[in-house]
Amino acid sequence: MKRPLILWILSWCLLSGSALAQSFPEAVAPLVKSSCIGCHGGDTKTGLNLRDISHDLSDARTFRQWEKVFDRVRNGEMPPESEDRPDPDQRKMALASLETGLRNASLARQKQVGRVPTRRLTKLEYG
Repeated sequence: MKRPLILWILSWCLLSGSALAQSFPEAVAPLVKSSCIGCHGGDTKTGLNLRDISHDLSDARTFRQWEKVFDRVRNGEMPPESEDRPDPDQRKMALASLETGLRNASLARQKQVGRVPTRRLTKLEYG
C-alpha cells in the first residue's frame, strides 16, 4: 500500500523538477541560445559574452557573473522588454537549475573557506 504511493511521489517529483535533475549548463543553454546570444554573443559590445563564460561555479569570478545573470533574468530586466520574451517554462526551468547550482557552489565554498566574520563599517564605508 505504501510502496505505490512512494513511487508515485518520487516519479512526480522527478517529472516536475526536471530542471533539478539536469546540470545547470544543460538547463540554461536553451534559454541563452533563444534569448541572450543575440546581444551577448561573440561580437558583443556589452560587458558580458555568454559564449566565453565558464560553467565552473567554484571559480569566484564565474560565480559572480552567473549570479548577475540569474538576478537580471529573475527580476525581468533581461531580456529587455523591447526583445521577445522567453518561453515561461524554459525560463522557469533555467532559473531553477541555475539557482540550485549557485546555492550548491555557495554552500561548498562556505564549507571550504568558512563564513566571513561580521565586522563594523568604517566611517568612510558608512558614509
